[in-house]
Amino acid sequence: MINAQRVISWERSAGIFWEAAWQSWALENAQAVVVAMNWLYIVTYWPIVMGVGLFLFVRNRSRFYYYRSVVVISLIIALGLFMAFPVASPFRITGMFVDSIQTLGPTFYGSPQMAVLYNTNAAMPSLHFCWSVILGVLFFRSLNGWSKLFGPAYPVVTFFAITLTANHFILDAVAGGLLAGLSFAIMAFAAPRWPWLARTTGRKTGGNGPETYKPAR
Repeated sequence: MINAQRVISWERSAGIFWEAAWQSWALENAQAVVVAMNWLYIVTYWPIVMGVGLFLFVRNRSRFYYYRSVVVISLIIALGLFMAFPVASPFRITGMFVDSIQTLGPTFYGSPQMAVLYNTNAAMPSLHFCWSVILGVLFFRSLNGWSKLFGPAYPVVTFFAITLTANHFILDAVAGGLLAGLSFAIMAFAAPRWPWLARTTGRKTGGNGPETYKPAR
């Protein structure tokens, strides 16, 4: 909890401690939006991550291996940061934030049975946001036309989902975004030296015939 207070202090110093005001306004004036964000908080995490992973594994194995490695790199770094600097989720700060998922539902996500699946002292960096950025890059590179907009839209929606529900601070998301960039950079450095990280086949299925798939630019 001490580190969470430090994060609040840093945000106040930077003039970006907006989460409490956002949530308070939304709870008073737009509860339907908060409920939607509660559901999006759940849906934009494991369901999309696992669903996209399964789809890539079946349809584009080389791309699956590449993005899998980026995600694993981010996870390894994040685990070290969680141990070095544990930060509690904002909703645990009584009197300042509300646990909107437990207040407005779906309450099953915060139940004791689900508690084994997450750690409320591992808010910084936000892996939720980090992985949405990684998948956003994937969507932007893979989709065509207007559907490319889903790439940047996905992390933007995730950002508001994690802050309005008081699961993360703004700086948690900033740290998550930086972690995503660092993970791509490490992968760009490591993949040519250790090809097994990407296991690229040089081809992908679909579209107008095979094309070369190259790791992150």
